[in-house]
Amino acid sequence: MTFNDLIALKGFTTYSLSKSCSIPKTTLFDIASSKTDLLECTGKTLLALSKALSVKIENLLKLEKDNIKQYPTFLAAAINNIRDAYREKSSILNVYVDQVCTCVDAASEKKLISKAEANKLKKRYTSELKVK
Repeated sequence: MTFNDLIALKGFTTYSLSKSCSIPKTTLFDIASSKTDLLECTGKTLLALSKALSVKIENLLKLEKDNIKQYPTFLAAAINNIRDAYREKSSILNVYVDQVCTCVDAASEKKLISKAEANKLKKRYTSELKVK
């Protein structure tokens, strides 16, 4: 799971999370874009995020980097769609899950992402996020 996945699951955008936990939005945008690693954050920032997101600090530190910029446009769009669906608690979440899986398969078939990356993405968006 990535930071962006987590905040979507918790119903936040980076901007709304910034307001909720009084962390500068530029700091959160840097974390969300993987420009800044959570391991580089201060204890104060980690504690504020932990409280706002209701997760342990050690779980924050285990989050994967978001590689969405490296994916083909159609796959990145599908991932953003599913994040929005989680954020909005969409009643048709399964449609977005299917969309991501279809896009992952297409990207893998066209060799735009590796089989390992395809498997990781399918696992993330069909099981890790659904059980939360």
